[in-house]
Amino acid sequence: MNFHPIDYNLEQIKSHSNAEYKLFQEFIKLSTLKKLNWDIYYSYYYRKREKVDGIKIHDNNEIDFLVLAPEVGIFIIEVKGGFIKNKNGNLYSIDRFHKSHYIDPYNQAKNNYYGLTNIILELSQRKIDLRKFVSGFLVAFMDTNKFIEIPKSNGSDTYLSGMNLYDFILKASNKLHELSIANIKYPTKEEIKKIKEILDGEDFEYKLSKKDYIDSVNLAINDLTDEQFAIFRGLLKNKRCLINGKAGTGKTVISELLFKEFSINQKLKVLYLSYNSLISLRVKNDLRDASKSKVSPFMGFLEDIILKNNPILDVDNVSIEEKLKKLIFYSNKYITDKDKYDVIIIAEAQDIDDNKILIELFDKLLIKGLKDGSFYIFYDENQAIYYKDAKKIYENELFYDDGYRYAKFDLIKNCRNGEGVKEAIDNIFITKKLDESVKNDDVKFKYVKNEEKYALDIIDEIDNLIKDGINYNQITILVDQKKNNHILDKIIKNYNQKIKEFNNHKNNKLTYSTPYAFKGMENDVIIYISINPNTKFDLHYVALSRAKAYIYIYKIKK
Repeated sequence: MNFHPIDYNLEQIKSHSNAEYKLFQEFIKLSTLKKLNWDIYYSYYYRKREKVDGIKIHDNNEIDFLVLAPEVGIFIIEVKGGFIKNKNGNLYSIDRFHKSHYIDPYNQAKNNYYGLTNIILELSQRKIDLRKFVSGFLVAFMDTNKFIEIPKSNGSDTYLSGMNLYDFILKASNKLHELSIANIKYPTKEEIKKIKEILDGEDFEYKLSKKDYIDSVNLAINDLTDEQFAIFRGLLKNKRCLINGKAGTGKTVISELLFKEFSINQKLKVLYLSYNSLISLRVKNDLRDASKSKVSPFMGFLEDIILKNNPILDVDNVSIEEKLKKLIFYSNKYITDKDKYDVIIIAEAQDIDDNKILIELFDKLLIKGLKDGSFYIFYDENQAIYYKDAKKIYENELFYDDGYRYAKFDLIKNCRNGEGVKEAIDNIFITKKLDESVKNDDVKFKYVKNEEKYALDIIDEIDNLIKDGINYNQITILVDQKKNNHILDKIIKNYNQKIKEFNNHKNNKLTYSTPYAFKGMENDVIIYISINPNTKFDLHYVALSRAKAYIYIYKIKK
C-alpha cells in the first residue's frame, strides 16, 4: 500500500482532524496485514475549473481520502467525527455547548467525486472517465457505531467505527459493480497508473492552507476530549474540587459546562467569578446565565455587595492590591442570606491571593459553607502574573484538610493549541525564556532591532494573512507594553478604522491587547510584540498560549 504524501506526519494529521487520523491508522493497519498495491491519497486538493463571466477560475477542493485500488475500484471517502445525531432524516453534529450543526457529508463526497471526475476527464483530453470504472463515494463516521441510524446515502456506502475496513471496501466495490450498467469494469494496474500520473501533476497538491488549518483546529476545540469528559463527570460526583491545568487544557470549557449544568439543568443558584472581567463577559455571552445565578468579575461582585449597603465607601484612589483588600473586608460585613449561593465556581484563581478574611467571605457566600457546600476552583499557577510570589487561595490549608474533603483534578492534555503552538509552549515552559527555540512551522520568531522596519514587516505579515482568506477578527496583536510602543502605534495608524482594542465584543476588526487583559481569551492568530526586556516568563507563557493555530513573535533585542 502506497501513501501520499510519502512523508506524512501522523501528529499533524491528528491535530488537523482526529477522525481522519483514526481512519488513516486503519489504512496503516490494513497495509501491515495485507500486501495490497493500493494508493491512498490523504487530504488531497484539486483545482476545480469553472468559467465565471467567460473567465476560467480555479476553486480548491479537498478530498479527505482517495483510494485507488487495482481490480477493486476508485473511492472518495468523506470523514466525519464527533457526536452525530439523526433528526428527521438529517444529520447534525453536536458541539461542546450541545448546539446542533447541520452536516451533509454525502453531498460533500458526491460533489468531490464528480468534481474530480470532470477535471481528470479534462486533463486526460477525455481519455479517462472515472464513471467507466467501478468507482464511487463513501462516508466514514469514525466516532459513531451502529447505535445511530444513518440515513439513506444516495447510493454510497457508510463506514462506521469498528467495521473491518478491508471487508467494507470490497463490499462497496461488489455492490457498485452489481448495480452498474454495462461496460463498467474494475480498473487495471495500468489504468490506475495513468490516473496517478494525472493526480501527481500540477493541478493537484497535498497542502494544508493556513485557513484550512485554522478551521480544523477550531473544529477540534469544539469536541471535548476523553480526559475532559472524564474530569467533568468526576466534578459532578464531588461537591468541592480544585482543578489545575496548564493553558489550553480546557479549564474555561469545563467551568462553563459546570455553570450550565448547575444553573440551568439542576436549577441551582450559581456564582461564577473570575479575576478577569473579559472572561466573565465571555461566559455571560456564551451561556446567558440563569436568572437566579450570577457571572461577574471578582472585584465587581464585591463592589456590588458593598454599594447596596455603603455607597459612600471610596476605593478608587488606592492601588489594585489595596482596593481588593478593602473590598473583601467590607463586603464580608454586608453579606445577607440573599447574597448566598448553592454553588461557587472560580476561574483563573491563580490571580486571587489567599487570606483569612477571603476564606471567611466564601464560607459566608455558600449556603452550606465551605465544608458542606459546592465549591470549584480552576487555576494554572504558571499564569500567576499578578503578585506571583504571594500565597494563592487554592494553597490554603483548608482545602487539604481531610475534614473538608476537597478532590483534586489535573487537566493535562492541551486541546486548544495547534501542534506547532503546543511545541512552542512546551519549549518556553522548559527554558523559562523566550528565544529562537520556539520557532517551527506554526511559530515565527524574530529579534527586533529596528522598530520602524519591523512595524512594516508585521503589517506585511497581516496583509498576507488577509490575502490567504483569514479575517481581520481572527488576528490579535498582544503587546507586553502599550506605552511608548512605536511598533503598535504604527500598526494602529496603518489600519486606522480596521483595528480596535480588544473588548470581547464580536466585530470584524483586527484587535490588540496586553497578555494581562487577554488572559483566558484566545484567537486563531496571535502577533506578540515584546519590547520590554524585563518581561517575565509568566507573561510570555500567557501570550504564546493564546494562539490557537499560528503565532508571530517579535522581541526587542537591545
